[in-house]
Amino acid sequence: MPGLKTKHDDIVRVIECHKVGLKTKEISEQTGILPRTIRRLFAKFKSGGSQDVPTHSKPPGARYKLSNHSVTLLKRQAQANPTLKARKLRENNIEVLGKVTVRTIWNTLNKRLGFKNVSAPKKPSHTESQVLQRDRFYREHIEWSLDEWKRVLFIDESMFSVSAGHPNPVWRSPRMNKFDKNS
Repeated sequence: MPGLKTKHDDIVRVIECHKVGLKTKEISEQTGILPRTIRRLFAKFKSGGSQDVPTHSKPPGARYKLSNHSVTLLKRQAQANPTLKARKLRENNIEVLGKVTVRTIWNTLNKRLGFKNVSAPKKPSHTESQVLQRDRFYREHIEWSLDEWKRVLFIDESMFSVSAGHPNPVWRSPRMNKFDKNS
C-alpha cells in the first residue's frame, strides 16, 4: 500500500541482510518487504555515508495545536449551536483548549473540519394580523371538498431585502455546504 512507513525494526533487518550479502529477492522473501522498498532503503543507506540505519524524515509543516478530542468537541458545539463565535467557543472550553488562540479555533473549524462561516439570512416573521388572517381563512374553508380546492392557486411569495448590513454569522458544516452547491 502506498504511503505506509517501514518500521524501524524491519529497516534494521533489511540492512543486516544486505551487510551479510543477501540479494534483494532473498531479503524480500525473508522479511516480506517489497523489493522496490528494499532497493530504496539500500540507496538511502549508501548515500548516508555512515553505518547508521536510515530513519524517516520529519513530516513537513507544523503540528496541530489541538488534539483530536478538542477538535471533536469544537465540531459538536458548532453543529449544536451554529451561531457561536470562535471567541465564545474558546471561553466555554478554556480547560480543554488551554492557551489556544481564537484564530487557531477559527482555522480548525474552517480548514481542518471544513466548516464555513456564512451570513445567516433573516427570515421575516408573521405579524399578528397575518396570523389572524390565516386562522380566519382556515376556519372559513375547513369544509371545502377536494373539487373546490382544485380551483385554488397558491402562490409562494417571499420577501427579501438587499442591504449592506452585517447579519449574524453562522457555522455551516461541510455537509450543509455540499447541499448548497447542488441546489
